[in-house]
Amino acid sequence: MFTILAIVLAFSQASVSLHDPFYCFTTDPIHPQNQMFATKVVYEALHGREIPNVSTCTPRKFWMYSRHGTRLPSSSDIRRMIDIHDRLQSSVLRNYDLGRTQLCRADYENIANWIFNSTNLDPDRNSELVEAGCEELRGIAQRFQKAFPNILPKTYNTSEFLIRFTDRQRTQASLDAFAEDLFDEGAHNDIFFEPVPAVDRLLRPHDDCPLYDEVSSNLVEQEAFEEGPDFQQILEQVNKNLDFSDQINFQVEKFARYYYGMGYGGQERLFSNMNCHIMHDLLTYLQSTNPNDQLA
Repeated sequence: MFTILAIVLAFSQASVSLHDPFYCFTTDPIHPQNQMFATKVVYEALHGREIPNVSTCTPRKFWMYSRHGTRLPSSSDIRRMIDIHDRLQSSVLRNYDLGRTQLCRADYENIANWIFNSTNLDPDRNSELVEAGCEELRGIAQRFQKAFPNILPKTYNTSEFLIRFTDRQRTQASLDAFAEDLFDEGAHNDIFFEPVPAVDRLLRPHDDCPLYDEVSSNLVEQEAFEEGPDFQQILEQVNKNLDFSDQINFQVEKFARYYYGMGYGGQERLFSNMNCHIMHDLLTYLQSTNPNDQLA
């Protein structure tokens, strides 16, 4: 049985039906799924291009709560990707050569020419930030500084900035990249970072919440989706197109798990309360009139 790590399904008003036996992905002009990978989506592909002038007021404070940049998959996912690549590719090509698939020639050639770059996919680099993620944070720093030069000066001063990150490599590396372009050359090496507490309820409140663990691990809705008619129809169509005798098992945990275990479909009161610490920090900072407050 073949296992594909994840799939993001995007439905559009494309003129060609995905159930059309003559459908050709390569020539389809609408490819929204190329940039949609749940939490792994590349920020540079989707962010806004301009920061509008908020008003005629003069900004006095800057508060930012940011996710890390693009990172590698987990070690377990990387191992599965390496394990499946050769078997899946060779099976698709063999079935095409035997005339058993519904692939167009262009799609076949794309699959045949696909080279899996395992050099950078090292299982030992579990969820580490990649260069594209660094570039994303550098770009964010540049755009914010251009928009708010009076409160984000190039010169770093400890009394003007309070900076924190979590205990994950990807967040520290993201912050390093952000600071690298925000301040003068070499200044980011002198930045004082707030110590990471043993229990970080400000930036990682879910790490110390048993109820969250219980809710996020509940797979009832995910399993119901996988067993439903819509998803089963997708499996049937893919197997038919590729002539796989065994059912492909798409792991779509991201689709339902994030919605019910971490989003709007879950326990609203739990998720609202988990954000209390970060919202309290934001409001306290913005409402304070203390002249000794940091600029950012």
